[in-house]
Amino acid sequence: QAWPSLDEAELDAALEPFRGAIEQRPPQVSAVHVDGERAHARARRGEAMDLPPRAITVHRLKLLHWDAAHGQLSIEVHCSAGTYIRSIARDLGASIGCGGCLASLRRTQALGFHAHQAHPLPERDAPPPDPLSPLLALGALPRRDLSEAEEIDWRCGRRIAMDPGAGEAVVVCNADGSMAGIGHREHEGLLRPKVVFDAAG
Repeated sequence: QAWPSLDEAELDAALEPFRGAIEQRPPQVSAVHVDGERAHARARRGEAMDLPPRAITVHRLKLLHWDAAHGQLSIEVHCSAGTYIRSIARDLGASIGCGGCLASLRRTQALGFHAHQAHPLPERDAPPPDPLSPLLALGALPRRDLSEAEEIDWRCGRRIAMDPGAGEAVVVCNADGSMAGIGHREHEGLLRPKVVFDAAG
């Protein structure tokens, strides 16, 4: 179906309903569970499903380029977990009356890491790049630093004191700043060891 004749300002206005806190319906081919089975498995059998919309947040949706001659656009999106860019393409196409699909997708940032930090795959005989500290990947989680005395309790699997919280994962670090493991914060003001590094001491 032919796409409408739109300039960049009109197309950007059409993108406005997809910004901010919105309800979004996942695509048929997705990992959403439907009656105990992934939606993509049912879709590949030819089954049509009415997937309920989910609350998401699109913090930023920027129109980078609009090729009116070929009906193709490039956008940059900063969104919450659970957002489907394929659904934005589908719903934008429906809103302007021509249908839409995703031609390509490149994730540039996730969990505090950016694409410019990525390393190319090394050559076969080349030494691998230096490993990154797991603390870099877990920087979004709350952190609990142990005293030297608490390190012993932690390595023995004992709970340690922490402000109450509801089922929240916490990064636990030794007194020297190295990672000691992951804890689960409990309502009673205790941190329960879930993953313990160097358990042998």
